Amino acid sequence: MTKKILIIITVALIILVIGLFIWAFMISRESGGEVTVKESFRELVSFGESSNFFSQRGTDEFDTDLLGTGGILGGDGAALLRLRQISNFPVAGASFAENENEETLIRFVARENGHIFEVRADSTTQKRISNTTILRIWDTKWLSSGNAFVARFLDEESSEIESFYAEIKESDTGGDGEVDGVFLPNNIKELTLSNDDKVFYLTSSGDGSIGIIADANGDNKVQVFDSPLSEWNVQWSSGNKIALTTKPSADTLGYLYFLDNKTEKLEKILSGFAGLTTLVNKDATNVLFTQNEGNRLLLSVLDIDKEQITNLPVWTLSEKCIWSELNENIVYCGVPNVIPQGGDLDLWYQGLTSFSDSVWMIDIETQTASVLADPTDIVEREIDLIKPILSADEDYLIFTNKKDSLLWSLKLK
Repeated sequence: MTKKILIIITVALIILVIGLFIWAFMISRESGGEVTVKESFRELVSFGESSNFFSQRGTDEFDTDLLGTGGILGGDGAALLRLRQISNFPVAGASFAENENEETLIRFVARENGHIFEVRADSTTQKRISNTTILRIWDTKWLSSGNAFVARFLDEESSEIESFYAEIKESDTGGDGEVDGVFLPNNIKELTLSNDDKVFYLTSSGDGSIGIIADANGDNKVQVFDSPLSEWNVQWSSGNKIALTTKPSADTLGYLYFLDNKTEKLEKILSGFAGLTTLVNKDATNVLFTQNEGNRLLLSVLDIDKEQITNLPVWTLSEKCIWSELNENIVYCGVPNVIPQGGDLDLWYQGLTSFSDSVWMIDIETQTASVLADPTDIVEREIDLIKPILSADEDYLIFTNKKDSLLWSLKLK
């Protein structure tokens, strides 16, 4: 080997060592002096914007520190991604709860058999807390405690929609627990729970529908609503106000009403918007809504007191969003990386198309938006985000991927 070749090899090795030292130093500084475990090389190096972001408008704020950044150290010592998959099987719904140590728990129901699982939000260790079998659950509505829910499933023999109120009975011995409960009336079309765990549900009445308020277990029923229309989406947003929105279609004008469950009076809140979908905040003072505007699914917000509508700088469906309860101006949403067209609305509900979403935080007061996470950059997965839920301290956001019904978690703080 010639002297010239030895010099070249030596210089190359020195450059390589210096490069590795700089890389280690930068990772250590980013992690507060600790090198955290990365689950993929792409996650380590993807600090830039996805080119798809330019297809959504008006991103006045962009926090690159939240994209592609690495793991966090969980309470059990495991390295966790800020965005991570919670379940490895389809789920029928999820909720947050707390244990006796005031630790945040994520509880979720297996769609196939109704078994219930639990994991600490800062842990990878899961345990089954109920092995009671309820087949083919497709949705669950959880009570505020996270210790009970209403399961919705289709009875294959009668083809009727069944609703079952279930309380979780954990085992005293540390083994599998069970659920205990009662059936609600058959063929409940839509159902929503209040903050104090009352239930409002719609059942068919001729060609129309009637609305019933009851305890979550079905006791103490009172009829408060009667309509010639049968197709409604319902949300119990605040004490005595229940939101009823006509089911959306891209070219059909939609309407939102508030039902006062004390006086049984209806108040029209929104009307005349094609493709209308809505999400009311906890005080029923603001309504986040989607409209088919210019053949695009535009997100807007209505200030009810001011009677003022503001268009927000993103296009998405309101049901991909959740209001913060700690900051009345903040909304978290799944936003498609490619602007959804008006015609996508019906196709999406029919399961004939899907989106690839990023998680955004939107400030309705300043009309600014920032990207919190893009799953295609962090975990190389496309997520069509539905059923977002915030933990009580709003440190965590959980949601389901509509593509495969798997449950995910994003650490926000």
